[in-house]
Amino acid sequence: MLRAEIDRFDERTGAHKMNDWLRQTAECLRKQRDEKASDDAVFLETQRLTREFGPELWNQVASEIKTNCDGLNREIGDNVARVNDTPNGGLSVQAKTPKGLKELHATFDANKCLLRWRAESKEGKYSCSTGQYEVSVGKDNRAALYSMNEKGESLFTSPSSAKGIAEEMLTALFS
Repeated sequence: MLRAEIDRFDERTGAHKMNDWLRQTAECLRKQRDEKASDDAVFLETQRLTREFGPELWNQVASEIKTNCDGLNREIGDNVARVNDTPNGGLSVQAKTPKGLKELHATFDANKCLLRWRAESKEGKYSCSTGQYEVSVGKDNRAALYSMNEKGESLFTSPSSAKGIAEEMLTALFS
């Protein structure tokens, strides 16, 4: 006699018995759900940190630029670097160099957490240097500025300091 068991009902407990497939699948789905919840929490915390600390990191870079330009003007004894805040929250630096007038424009996009800069000559032989950094959270769970390549891809090298970024911009401007 052939007997098929479709529903495994335990009359003692009043519950359905799970077969191995059901148990394994349910365990796998619970694990996936928990991992997704954890990943979502990490993503949200990362977004919070970048948005919270991005403007502060930008302000540190801008402050370094202003400090270096003021110091250079004092050292040279002339107003060779004039810093202006721009309406969009960025800054520009006009530089009088032996090679002619040059200009640096730097902006911070708070929505994308991106710092972009461009240094170019305004007279004579045209030259241009650019750079961009993104605010990202490192392995140490701290927000920092990380260099990006010309395609906008993060290099995830070691984080860049505000001082180092400011010096990179100003070196490009005055070279």
